Amino acid sequence: MESITIAVWYILSQILLQTALRPRANEAKAWYLHIDLDVAGPEENPGNLTPAPHWPPRQHIIEAAQTTAQTVQVKVASLAVYNPAGDVNGRGARFGLDMAMAIIEGVVK
Repeated sequence: MESITIAVWYILSQILLQTALRPRANEAKAWYLHIDLDVAGPEENPGNLTPAPHWPPRQHIIEAAQTTAQTVQVKVASLAVYNPAGDVNGRGARFGLDMAMAIIEGVVK
């Protein structure tokens, strides 16, 4: 049952994000996508400098980045707010790399 719930949530969240972005997608020839990694909170990005008070699950952030890159014509993307000194296990670095790959995969699709 849980996998069905997750699948339904995934599809609905993608549809809602695409519905919100599509009307604006052609307002520019290209888009700049900037994501602050600290939006994921201290569990996903330890040692960040300005953690969000509340954060969505890691996978939702990654899916939102990919869906955004699929929906609008992203030509430039940036990720910010990473503190390697506070990331002793490399979890924040992995999150940053996963975000970068999600954006690239979204652009390629």
